[in-house]
Amino acid sequence: MSRDYTLKVRLSTYEKEKLQQEAERRGITMAELIRACIESFSPTKIS
Repeated sequence: MSRDYTLKVRLSTYEKEKLQQEAERRGITMAELIRACIESFSPTKIS
């Protein structure tokens, strides 16, 4: 899959640590975890 966009997000230290811990628990990167979360959203029509 082509990655055409970069998203910059501000997180608190707590949020970043939680994200990092969950990614490490799953054995994936934080970016992969965020993409997995997005994939879990209900399908919508993209125009």
